[in-house]
Amino acid sequence: VRKWWAMRRGFAPSVVVPKADMALIDGAAVLRIDGRLDAGGVAVFMGQAEHALRVTSRLVADLSQATFLDSTALGALVAVTKKARDAGGDLVLSAPSQPVRRLLALV
Repeated sequence: VRKWWAMRRGFAPSVVVPKADMALIDGAAVLRIDGRLDAGGVAVFMGQAEHALRVTSRLVADLSQATFLDSTALGALVAVTKKARDAGGDLVLSAPSQPVRRLLALV
């Protein structure tokens, strides 16, 4: 009922998979996250990140359109960073939105 009420008020339920896509720019894979990234969508993000790591070890997570990250998403970002570093690259967080910036300031 709670998710139905949220949808009626114009909010998407958290189990909706976030829109995520990848672009290759100057040898770095840019992973763009739109909307919420939580336990319901982390598998999609991790799949895209692993695909990107097969192309390059230099990753950028564009968080400018991200509206929410939960602890699962933070764990995924840490795991992707470790994989990128193990491959000789890194993960850079780019342009976090205001809500995401507030969250990152806490951790």
